[in-house]
Amino acid sequence: MKLHLGCGKRFIPGFVHVDVADFPHIEHRHDVGSLPMFKDESATLVYACHVLEYFDRLEVVDVLREWHRVLAHGGIVRLAVPDFAALAEVYRRHGDLARVLGPLYGRIEVPAEGGPRVLYHRTVYDFESPFYAPATNLKVRVIPNAGHVFWLDDPQLTRRHLLDALGDGAACK
Repeated sequence: MKLHLGCGKRFIPGFVHVDVADFPHIEHRHDVGSLPMFKDESATLVYACHVLEYFDRLEVVDVLREWHRVLAHGGIVRLAVPDFAALAEVYRRHGDLARVLGPLYGRIEVPAEGGPRVLYHRTVYDFESPFYAPATNLKVRVIPNAGHVFWLDDPQLTRRHLLDALGDGAACK
């Protein structure tokens, strides 16, 4: 099974879609920080594009532990998050706050039961921060001027790398 967490309006064929938003293609309307509907080690791929920044730096550890729980041995996690260093460089180069406000603070209104729900970014990341230090053997692709850090298949963020990022509290199965 391939999971698309925080998918919003985006539908990817062959994936199981999970989001708090209310769109027809979403199989599970649920907060992606908790995935009780999935068994341990049931996902071969977890894809989350611009999701982690909606959790604060303390919450994200538990979120990654939950994603680790559902990730099959040898599975892949693909993440994209705003890259603070790249955003700071965009601002330094252009001096235009409007270019970085969206990626820094985010604001998305999602249709949900009971009416629209507004979500904001709660943190940003960069490759040098201690959160990423355990996974420094990964190559990071920064898309020029896009202000994002991407972990992709080459090299892939594997179950072992995710365990390293979580620290000693996680046990590899």
